Amino acid sequence: MKSFYLENEEMLQKTMSKLFEKSDHEIYTKYAFEEWFYIISDLKPDLLIIDHDSLDRTFLESWTEILDTQIPVVITRSKKSEIPDKVLKHKCVKHVFLKPFSPFDFLDIVQKILVLH
Repeated sequence: MKSFYLENEEMLQKTMSKLFEKSDHEIYTKYAFEEWFYIISDLKPDLLIIDHDSLDRTFLESWTEILDTQIPVVITRSKKSEIPDKVLKHKCVKHVFLKPFSPFDFLDIVQKILVLH
């Protein structure tokens, strides 16, 4: 199974990569949104993990396009970030994590989501 994690914070990218190395799950991390559409179309991930706080205005306007891929989505966010209701209520959004969160809880929920899909 493959997941893609869009996150600007390098420490979180590395933490998640190491955590997922110990599971039967591949995770690819990127911080540049421009590359994501190519990754999604070329490698067909099983799950998208998107840090809402890492998104720029252009990407925020592209939520519909992301959700139209029908790939399950997990969102991470800070208390300050506001996510549009239409995104939160979309059937592809499977879970929203509020930062800070436990990496082990994160991995557990991601694995459960992947088993169901």
